[in-house]
Order: sequence, then C-alpha cells, then structure tokens
Amino acid sequence: MAKEIKFSEEARRAMLRGVDSLANAVKVTLGPKGRNVFLRRNSVHHLSLMMV
Repeated sequence: MAKEIKFSEEARRAMLRGVDSLANAVKVTLGPKGRNVFLRRNSVHHLSLMMV
C-alpha cells in the first residue's frame, strides 16, 4: 500500500471518507435485527461478527 501524507482540510476529508465507509458497512449489524456483513478488500475475504 502506498503511503501518502496529507495535512489540514485534505486530511480531515480523507479521514471522514474512511470513517463513513466503515460506518456504512457496520451500521446494519447494530440493533435487534442486526445482520452479518461480508467485507472484501484486495481479494481477501473477511466476515465480521454480529455486533449487539
């Protein structure tokens, strides 16, 4: 993975995009009707556990 150094507003926007992406994937696992989520990154498969 290439490393990039970002500062100020650009860094905040990049971090917010990452946090939003993670939150969108995880939010369906929360609550009484939570579901399992299948995440894929670089052809490696990860299965998250249901969070209550």
